[in-house]
Amino acid sequence: MGHPALATRHMTFLLQTMWSHLSRQDHRDMAIQLQALSAQCEGGPVPLVLETGEVIPPANLTHVPSCSYFNPRPLPPARTPHLIKCKATQGPFIFTPIHFGSLERKTKKDEGKMEYLWVEDDICEVQLKLTNPLPFELKVSNMRLLTSGIVFESIPETIILPPDSPTTVNLHGTPKEVGDLQILGYSTHTLGVKSNCRLKNMPLPNKFPASFS
Repeated sequence: MGHPALATRHMTFLLQTMWSHLSRQDHRDMAIQLQALSAQCEGGPVPLVLETGEVIPPANLTHVPSCSYFNPRPLPPARTPHLIKCKATQGPFIFTPIHFGSLERKTKKDEGKMEYLWVEDDICEVQLKLTNPLPFELKVSNMRLLTSGIVFESIPETIILPPDSPTTVNLHGTPKEVGDLQILGYSTHTLGVKSNCRLKNMPLPNKFPASFS
């Protein structure tokens, strides 16, 4: 007896991991095969548990489409919050020595740190540049931002990407409470497979911070 879910997972894994070793024709052929398999059983970004008890890890498509740019956008000036500084009282001078390596650690920690604030219940935006590497139009549905921390309501988007043409895509969402928010990446649904495309796992040569906060 066949196992459609396992077949879909296997083809997703092959297309993702072998991408750089395949020809353009191979990309096309395997993408079409994946669509046919996922029509029987859709792929998802969760572990697959077999009847034998074996657990097959998730496989996410980060090459289809490829992302070359990912940047949270500041709010428009009219909606940007401003910090009101209070006059500080003078106190004693305190000397804090610099520890070797502290500057390097601070630089790494600040990677992905946004220099502006988003506002509770206000629509926020992340801009991406996506490219469809396949020789036919690619439909990407249910694109959402992946986040952690405070409650964040992501707004799903559906786009049609032409072949080999970088396309700017804006994803939106709304913070629903006050606190810390981490933007981890985005999710897609394409070729019949749902994928969680996390910034820390994006393929080279793209280099993104593990998250934005």
